[in-house]
Amino acid sequence: MGTLTRGSWGFGFIFIVAILLTACQNTVNEEEASLNLNDEALNEEDLDTLISTNEKLVDQLEEKTIINDNLRDEVAELEEENADLREDLLTYRQQTLETEQYVTRYQEVRLTIDEMTRKVFMAMHDRDHVLLDTVTTDQIEPDGDRNLLVIETDEDMTRSFHYLQIDSFQSMRQMEVDYDRENESVQVVYGLYSVDDESFFRNTTVNLEFIHGDNNEWLLDHIAYQ
Repeated sequence: MGTLTRGSWGFGFIFIVAILLTACQNTVNEEEASLNLNDEALNEEDLDTLISTNEKLVDQLEEKTIINDNLRDEVAELEEENADLREDLLTYRQQTLETEQYVTRYQEVRLTIDEMTRKVFMAMHDRDHVLLDTVTTDQIEPDGDRNLLVIETDEDMTRSFHYLQIDSFQSMRQMEVDYDRENESVQVVYGLYSVDDESFFRNTTVNLEFIHGDNNEWLLDHIAYQ
């Protein structure tokens, strides 16, 4: 073989270097391509994870929304029940107050009517026609000549009630009391009792009706034997 000249050797060296550079460049390009592929794979994985996480958050939000809606409904029901309870309590207190007021008024009226009845009976016993005229309404007219009360009825008729004599009985007791608070009227039934050697018995029963007059007084409006 011939000896390489200086120019031939230089050309060969340059050729070898070019081949090496090309190989290196190809390697770099392959590595960059591989990195790009890995980045794309990582980006897709991150996106899938993000989507999955977002879907979970949406599901949790929907669950929380349902829970909150249910809680709001429960709160609304409790508020309505509480309002009903407050109203019931106020109604109960009002009814209790009205009942207490009625009972107090009833006891007062009952005692007053008992006093008025005794006054009427005593006035009849004493033939006190003036007092009888004072403690009765216009429906009742004392008749001093006949010693009786003339009573006008709602049917435009009259009936009479002879004066009682308190010495004809030894005791009297309220048997029934019906108080009409709205109309301020009282119907009362009295039992008149006597005593003998062997027993205590009721002679008769008298039914009276009183109404509340304009001058804040109770007046006898009706009387009859029952």
